[in-house]
Amino acid sequence: MKSVLIVGIIISACASAISCEAAPLGSLHKFWRHHPVLDRWLVTGAGLTEIPEWLCDPALSFPYQKKALSREIPFADDVTVVRLLGGWNPDWKNGEVRPGTGATDYDLAYRDESGQIRYRWELLAPRLNPYVNAGCGLTLVLDNTPACFASEPAFKSMGQAAPPDDLKEWSEFIEELCRQLVVLYGEEKVNGWRFRLGTECQGDERFDGSQEEFNPFYSATALAVRRVLPDAPFGPFNLAGSCNGSGGAISYLALADFCVSNSLPLDFAAVSIYSAPSVLRGSLRTTNPRFKAQQKIEFWNALAERHASLKDVPPEVQEFGILGNEFDIGAGEPGARGAAWEFDMMVTLLEGGMDRFWCWGVFDPIPHGRLDYLLNGTGWLLSVLEHAAGGEASVLEQQVMPVNDPVLPPELQMIASFEREEPLVSPGNLFVKSMRVEHPDRVFLITSVFHEDRFVCTPQQITLTLPQERVGDGAVIRQTVLARTNSVHWLARSNLQEAGLLDPGFFEVPGLLSPVFLMGGHAARLHVGKYWSQYEEQMKELLRLKPFEGAAVQSGDVATLTFQAAPPSVTVIVIEKRQR
Repeated sequence: MKSVLIVGIIISACASAISCEAAPLGSLHKFWRHHPVLDRWLVTGAGLTEIPEWLCDPALSFPYQKKALSREIPFADDVTVVRLLGGWNPDWKNGEVRPGTGATDYDLAYRDESGQIRYRWELLAPRLNPYVNAGCGLTLVLDNTPACFASEPAFKSMGQAAPPDDLKEWSEFIEELCRQLVVLYGEEKVNGWRFRLGTECQGDERFDGSQEEFNPFYSATALAVRRVLPDAPFGPFNLAGSCNGSGGAISYLALADFCVSNSLPLDFAAVSIYSAPSVLRGSLRTTNPRFKAQQKIEFWNALAERHASLKDVPPEVQEFGILGNEFDIGAGEPGARGAAWEFDMMVTLLEGGMDRFWCWGVFDPIPHGRLDYLLNGTGWLLSVLEHAAGGEASVLEQQVMPVNDPVLPPELQMIASFEREEPLVSPGNLFVKSMRVEHPDRVFLITSVFHEDRFVCTPQQITLTLPQERVGDGAVIRQTVLARTNSVHWLARSNLQEAGLLDPGFFEVPGLLSPVFLMGGHAARLHVGKYWSQYEEQMKELLRLKPFEGAAVQSGDVATLTFQAAPPSVTVIVIEKRQR
């Protein structure tokens, strides 16, 4: 685990000389190939999808590399199985839950009339088989303790949060769970799976107990797993929010002290990252991607500095939620804004030593005679990264200057002139992040441009400088750009607005995007489906490289690339070296 301090950079309006030296990140491994799957949806194989043929078209510059399976989780090899044990929210009425049943009917353990703990192992395999059969690696999350183990169950928004009263009963349950897994799937396979105790347990919404209760709970669980599966990695919950690991009802750092003192496993350091922007006293909050990343890096560094034995524990983001919006409507930013924010944060986290990263979904379902999918900004970004993987990655400095007196098209003029109900007294910052990924025959240059204020549209002139030897004479330079007005969700919003189907909340905020259903309900999905061919072609167009639109200049031993990009956007430049 590297000990690195990353500071948020505010891009200034004046240019300065830049170096072609780059900060190395090492080989770009596929850190993103992980996905969470949840509770009552497990038996349906939620997340497993038939990959659309158009996305695999070999004529694309970044075709999807499909597995030999009928269904797979897009861009993922491993899943984190959350709330496997039961303890579900009593208000849930969908997925595995059937009418006329109660929440505790889905617990893997229950107490019979004589007070003895009994098990429902018949529920276990149907929850795991879809993912095991798809070849997924598993992290099994032991969260939401079944209600039978607590004399006073505490049902919260995500389910039962009270710890078990009797750790002997609990340990016997966990041991038997592990034995059942071995019977079902074999000792070698299950020994390679990972186990996590809890989800975001630093608050009582997820764990309604104290540190004095959590520490022995962790010990009992870890030891029970290891008695059956001595090689299975085991670790604590994913730390969420702004907590630095020492605050909250449950301190992660105090737990780490307990683990080290008692020779207990702590095999990964997991966090969650979500962002729900708001405006407070005229200032935007939680829109700065590097502040969010820095909080997690500081936590990982604190863990490594606290105990030398933990310095090589892999840092992981086991839940990553796409950027929200300050208008409290919709869910996420499926276009260029979400992709630019995500790329900036990904690379910053890589600089801080991150090893693995769990994404949520990349598809937006659309019916049009068959079920098909819009690819969101995360999916577009991962499509590119899949092909960049394996090269030597580095962070590039860049020269950034605003374009003076730009002529904006009408739709961007409308966005740029929008007046908030509460004017901003602090304008927010512009963030530009560039990563180079070098292969023997080509170089990827990926640059995101993100502004905290969604209504800022000013184009920037960006200059990247490379050693001439990295490019070579006669190189072919091509690009593709995900920008504000070319994403398929921008196209969907425009079409829904023209058809009078756009939700009034979105109509009032120019340029605001969300998944199609949230922008207009079922009618919106049907409308998009009627014109599917144009959406498919637009997605394919974004996955094709076109001639570079900027300027490339060679001077001595350096090559300089200059291009324009406006927030929000992600520009991908691919330099194909001439074969000698």
